[in-house]
Amino acid sequence: QVNRLHRSKDTFVNVYSKYERSPRMEYYGRGANSGKDDRTRYQLNTASIEGRAGYRFTRALNAGIDLGYGAAHTGEVDGGDIPSIETIFDATTAPGLFDDTAFSSWGAFAAYDTRDLLRGPRSGGLYGVEFKRYLDMDAGTYSHRQLGLEGQQFFPYRNQQRVVALFVKARFAYTGSDDRVVPFYLLPTLGGNFELRGFNQYRFSDSNAFMVALEHRWYAFSGLEMALFVDAG
Repeated sequence: QVNRLHRSKDTFVNVYSKYERSPRMEYYGRGANSGKDDRTRYQLNTASIEGRAGYRFTRALNAGIDLGYGAAHTGEVDGGDIPSIETIFDATTAPGLFDDTAFSSWGAFAAYDTRDLLRGPRSGGLYGVEFKRYLDMDAGTYSHRQLGLEGQQFFPYRNQQRVVALFVKARFAYTGSDDRVVPFYLLPTLGGNFELRGFNQYRFSDSNAFMVALEHRWYAFSGLEMALFVDAG
C-alpha cells in the first residue's frame, strides 16, 4: 500500500497478490430454490494480482480505478460424505466447470464514508459503488461484468453505548450477450459469517444477490460487545 503518490497526500495505490487453493468449496446450484440435498464440493485454485489507484477528494469521498489479472482452475473432489460436483451438475448448470480460464479485469469504484471508526463504528455511514469488467483471455466465453452497491448506516444513542446498525448490499453479474456466461465460481453468493448468517457459506449463488441486515449493538465495556441481529436476502 502506497500513500501520497508523487507527494500528493490525497492519492493512494494498493497492490494485492494471492494464490489460493481451496479443496473443499461448496456448490448447491443456482437460485433461491436450490436444495440442501444438492450440496456438492469442488476444488478451486486461483492466482491473481490486482492494483487499485484512487484519490481522496475529501475526508469522506474517494474514487479510483482497478486493474487485475488472474487464472482459475476447478477440479473434482475425492471421497467424503458430500459428493463431488460433477455427480450432480455439469457445464450447463455450473458454467465453467473443469474449464481452466485466465481473466484480465478493469473497473472503477467510489465511496462516501463518514464512519467514525473503520472497525466497530458507532456513528456515520458508508455508501459505495463498484464496477468490474472481466475479460476471458482464452475463448471469451466467460467475459462478463459485475456491479456492486453497498450501504451502511449507524444510529447511536445512550452516549454511543447502544447502536442500531443497518446494512444493505446488492451485487449483479451479467454478460450482455447470449453467447457468454458467468462462471459459477464468480457468481454473487449469500451465506456464511457476514451475509445471511445462519446459512452455510456459499449456500446461495445466482446472477443477482441482495442482502439486508439490522443489528442492535451493545458496547457493555471495553472487553465485551454484544448484538442482536436479523438478516434477509
